[in-house]
Amino acid sequence: MRTIVQILTDLRANVEAMKSCATTDTDGMAALMAKDKALKEELAAARAAEEAERLLVAQEVRKEAKKGNRFSLARFIAGVADRHLEGLEAEVAEAGAAEYRRIGLSQKGKVIPSALLRDVHGQNFADDDEGGYLGITTLRYIEDVKERLVVAGMGATVLPGLVGQVSLPSMGSVTATFLDEGVASQTKVADVANVVLTPRGIRASMVTTRDLLKQTTVAVDRILEQRLADAAAACLDKEALAAIVTAATAAGSSVTWANIVAMETAINAANANRGSMGYVFTANTWGAAKTTLKSAGVGGYLLDIDGKVNGYKADFSNQLASADAIFGNFQDLYIGQWGGIDFVVDEVTLGDTGEIKVLLFNYADAKVAFAKSFSKIAASGSGSGDGQSA
Repeated sequence: MRTIVQILTDLRANVEAMKSCATTDTDGMAALMAKDKALKEELAAARAAEEAERLLVAQEVRKEAKKGNRFSLARFIAGVADRHLEGLEAEVAEAGAAEYRRIGLSQKGKVIPSALLRDVHGQNFADDDEGGYLGITTLRYIEDVKERLVVAGMGATVLPGLVGQVSLPSMGSVTATFLDEGVASQTKVADVANVVLTPRGIRASMVTTRDLLKQTTVAVDRILEQRLADAAAACLDKEALAAIVTAATAAGSSVTWANIVAMETAINAANANRGSMGYVFTANTWGAAKTTLKSAGVGGYLLDIDGKVNGYKADFSNQLASADAIFGNFQDLYIGQWGGIDFVVDEVTLGDTGEIKVLLFNYADAKVAFAKSFSKIAASGSGSGDGQSA
């Protein structure tokens, strides 16, 4: 069976061929439409096989857990370091390699498949009937990364489990007018484009010791998982925030009340005040906003005591670069994730200290769907704000 990526590539090519086919070429169009139908059927079968494989991995892990064989992240990493995986960890690595082949990703080390990286919600894990055996052998990595993303907490649209490139409609403002009976409609959609999410490799790293990897408790696995999730989330947050800064409209070069109002005005003027609105500051700006009055001689600070700015939710991130603050509808920020996680262990770099570096590779992307949904204050930029510091 061909990979999903191969089928999607052929589908896109066939769609382009249909667009360019002459309207008079009925035979050619019929052949292209027949090919389109066949490709879609092949794609449906490939996706069904992919889902069946994911379920098979989970079932296999559950079966091993019933025998007392729990998957261990520490044992997996140690096996990658020793270049010798065995037992359940070896089976998981085989499933990870198969997943990467199916969805067309490049493997660097040993892969834990996505089926093992999702927490099983809604289970009490008390016994086998309640999903307990699966629960104690399923990582929470994907959920952990999402929970640590500042942009996810602000309402970004996160799309895990993607395959190949994904085109999303970038919907701008929609205008409409009342019409007299019999008059043709003038309703139109403006600023429509396609936002393409493409699997891009991101790398995170952490340092651990062989002594820690020798432990076999669930607690150690959880510590390792959380550390890796922290590193990956920081990397992905930085990319997502950079995408916003690049797209955002400048509304001043310093964080003042007048410029905050200018940020909101820029969004309102574009009819983009919708969805999940909020602010993200740098850590330094966040601190300054707590002690900066909105206006001289007037009570009230830029950052309210409830952690909001002018009624909107707010947060801060040390990953925000090239801007002091951003504001907008975070639902228009799309974050895509592909496949499982790929581990490479570096024993050389820190060999003198007895520590080892664990490199984690993910495939992800972050794109802004509608640039007018965001505004920014950047010291290096220019904008319409002209407020004065209190």
